[in-house]
Amino acid sequence: MDVALAQRLAVVPLDSPSFHREVGRIADEAGAIIYAETVDRLTGTAYPGLIDWLIGIHQNGSWQVFLPGDSGYQAAYEQLPLSIRAAADSTPYKPSADPAFAPAAPYALPFADGAYGTVTRSFNLHGRGQIDFDLTGREMAAAKDGTIIYVNDSADVNGYTAGAWWYWNVIIIQHAPHEYSLYGHLAPHSIPTWITDQCSAEHSAANCAVPIHAGEIIAQEGNTGTSSAAHLHVEFGQEYAVAAYMDVLDADRDGDRTEAVYGGYVYAEQNVPISGYSMAEAAGWAYGTVLQAAQHPIPLSDANLVTNGDFSAGTEAWTPSGWVNWAVRDGVMRATRLRSTEAPDWGGFYQALPGGAWAHTAFEVALRLGNGSAIDKTVSVGLTNGINGVWSAIVVAANTPLQPYALMLTVPNSWATVRLMILVNPADNAPAALIDDIEVYRRQ
Repeated sequence: MDVALAQRLAVVPLDSPSFHREVGRIADEAGAIIYAETVDRLTGTAYPGLIDWLIGIHQNGSWQVFLPGDSGYQAAYEQLPLSIRAAADSTPYKPSADPAFAPAAPYALPFADGAYGTVTRSFNLHGRGQIDFDLTGREMAAAKDGTIIYVNDSADVNGYTAGAWWYWNVIIIQHAPHEYSLYGHLAPHSIPTWITDQCSAEHSAANCAVPIHAGEIIAQEGNTGTSSAAHLHVEFGQEYAVAAYMDVLDADRDGDRTEAVYGGYVYAEQNVPISGYSMAEAAGWAYGTVLQAAQHPIPLSDANLVTNGDFSAGTEAWTPSGWVNWAVRDGVMRATRLRSTEAPDWGGFYQALPGGAWAHTAFEVALRLGNGSAIDKTVSVGLTNGINGVWSAIVVAANTPLQPYALMLTVPNSWATVRLMILVNPADNAPAALIDDIEVYRRQ
């Protein structure tokens, strides 16, 4: 294999912008992965934190070596013994993240407010600091406030079969010293013009200085670079760089395949907390996990989030839901579940709170409940996001005057909207559940 590797490296054109130099390998009699640093030919220095995999295949008594960018690179990788593929790990040859630079604040999910993304590879499956999301062709958003320092959405080719990762279109955002996020595989020319108009078309180094806020749309999901289907690759690292490779796919259609094509990347990757999920939770997201982005969570404060919770303005700000009979009399809501065999199978009312919530956000709900009926009532108090919710059911005995209750409800997932909903059971003939002085506070 050493002979085959030397022969393959020797035919890299001398005018190519970079070349590979082995730093380690894993091999058996059938195949090999050679870990190689990528060296800038002009300076003779390796690009920091960048390790490419060269593939060696042993067939019919001889070895053949494939470099990233070679036709058949991906097919060669898939021919490797499963034992080699399972054991492959280039992290020992890359700089590790420094715990001293761990992010001071969590990230948001990198798609538009209220939009859903499906996890296809989490930190545990993809590698430290890297997550893939399927956005079904939709837009991606900045995951945290910062400054866009590098953009390149000029490529319109897919380098999957050749392993030519550098054709991925990317945006890199700096959030703090030694804190970067990268968004990869962007659709060609999908970065908004308000961003690109403030950036240079030179892609060999940092080419932007554009302030950005979490939740602002930065591009559209695409299938450029080493991507088998349209998706968003998001990566979190402590440093960034731009590497130069040959234009092996002739992306500019000029016939010259030795000219430079530039790929931005981050390194010293680190797992981060995202939208209220801890680093461990984000690392453990299973394939197919569906998440909703909440780009405008309710801020932490001592303000009551409920409007007209004392019903002094009647039912204003509240909306009935299901089979409910409700009315305000003497400043007190009187509600009951109507008898019905038709859907929906509930009766109550709700109010939208002013924003969303990240996972594990806790809310304190205070209210007074009573029962003017001759039968016991169950009043269910919940926070919901569409059909999902977290609930507390309170049984109020028959003929009970108003008395105070305090509940703590914790939102389990990232929600773009939060509703306070109150349901009454069982069905009855007249409004009998008494409800007053509703207050909601975000507690963490």
